[in-house]
Amino acid sequence: MCRLAACLELLFAALVFSSVAGSQSRAVDRSPEKLCFPKFERLLPPAPPFVTVGANTVHGVSQEHMVYTEHFFAMGDERDLIWVHHIPSGTTGNTGLVSDGRGVGYAPGSGQLLQIDYPITSVEGTLHWVDLGTLTSTNLGLTTRPWMNRSADRETAVFAVKETTVDENGDGDLGDWIAYGADLVSGAVVSSRRATSSLDFRQMWVDDVRAAWLVPEPIGTDWTGDGDSNDDVYFVHDFMVGAGIQLGLASGGFPSFQCVLRGDWLVFPVNEGAQGSDLNGDGDLADEVMHSFHFPSRAIANLGFVGTLPSITSSRLAVRSSQTETILIVDLVTSAIEDLGIVASPSDPLVRGDLVFYVAEESSVDWNADGDLLDDILWVHDPASGQSWNLGASGSASRVRVDDRWILYPRSELAEGSTDLNGDGDVADSVLSSYDRSTGRIISLGYAALSGEPQGEFALVNVHEDSQGQDLDGDGALDSTVLLALPPSGRSPRRVLYSGASAGGFERVPGLGLVGVAVDGPLRYLKAMVLEPCAD
Repeated sequence: MCRLAACLELLFAALVFSSVAGSQSRAVDRSPEKLCFPKFERLLPPAPPFVTVGANTVHGVSQEHMVYTEHFFAMGDERDLIWVHHIPSGTTGNTGLVSDGRGVGYAPGSGQLLQIDYPITSVEGTLHWVDLGTLTSTNLGLTTRPWMNRSADRETAVFAVKETTVDENGDGDLGDWIAYGADLVSGAVVSSRRATSSLDFRQMWVDDVRAAWLVPEPIGTDWTGDGDSNDDVYFVHDFMVGAGIQLGLASGGFPSFQCVLRGDWLVFPVNEGAQGSDLNGDGDLADEVMHSFHFPSRAIANLGFVGTLPSITSSRLAVRSSQTETILIVDLVTSAIEDLGIVASPSDPLVRGDLVFYVAEESSVDWNADGDLLDDILWVHDPASGQSWNLGASGSASRVRVDDRWILYPRSELAEGSTDLNGDGDVADSVLSSYDRSTGRIISLGYAALSGEPQGEFALVNVHEDSQGQDLDGDGALDSTVLLALPPSGRSPRRVLYSGASAGGFERVPGLGLVGVAVDGPLRYLKAMVLEPCAD
């Protein structure tokens, strides 16, 4: 026998799915064969209706803990609290420190987190270690700005610390902002002893234990050789060995979206005017010319072109040339450049996983077979094989999501021959499709959505009921945003997880499953949720 509450939940869910499936009389078959349920759902404090959840709510999940942000807005009070949910016991508590959601560093499984306590009335905060077992904090006595940047593996964080009693960079004064690094696993916090020009965390780049940022030239020092001391110069640092190098190359001011640090490579733009040199040989000093730095060899290379939005996969660089507006693939080891010859939109290319995505206009081939040559078509490039192919869709690279097997992306009904891809009777939607990397098969999933997060056996997809033309959560209205667990293969089952808002973030945890924070219902109840995979 099952407990009464569990039986009622099963019955209610079955009725909801029966109702949804029965209301469909269209060509797209989305009726479930069986249901899959979360392993558990737990209501988290505080009580509604004052909770909202953003896209970056979850800071990390292990088998023991989930660390997430509560975005709290009520009665004129604006504060973000960091909460810790102990998964085995189901208990939850907050750190007691105020955050803006970006000043948090947590390496899953470390048992501690680094948090900046950031009072709303100040632009500065103080740095604390928090023990996740006791939720007690230790003030490190360091004054910081309220944000930090973390490595992709979340084990390293970099941030700026204000000099108060010690002249760390040896320039004879106090008050400079010094770049620090923290090992979020061991708990070590170390100074680079170098100032940072910008207090914007987006201009402090980190990957693994390596970091890069801009350092202002000290008075009387000309690192770039341009005859003045007014430049912000690139500096790289390896926090593992404690060694840093000033590169002698200047930024033009705000290279936030033109720099990329990944693995052994830093790619960055150098401003000709600040450098006092024509770096691409075009006769002027008006350009931002791309360079690379290789950490192991300490080699600097002038790549010789102006580009935007660089992305690194392995030792290859994908970038859009500002001169030709085409995609360039650069071998960073040899500096050899391959021009794909395809004009790309200004927002491309983008790296997702090990692949490069970009959008190119049709010119002579009807790539999506809609009978015209008017569309912007989504393309994929594999730097490892050198192969490029299109996804047969008009779309946006920024909406693409990838895992080891699946590529998920939206397709415009209007741009694809005014075809009703989700069976709702109109052609005004973007409908999610999947590409199986193992077979090359493209599958229309039949749901109106701008993106989906592939998670192996299923994808997490936010669907607006009014766009889909279906009451997916069974409340008799079409006014909800519903989260579906939807297999990328297009086969059933699919599961309505909750309605009312977007996901707060889910992560796959070995031995536990997919763990995240959700918002359920119009009162916006915050829930912890561990999802079971939906087997085909």
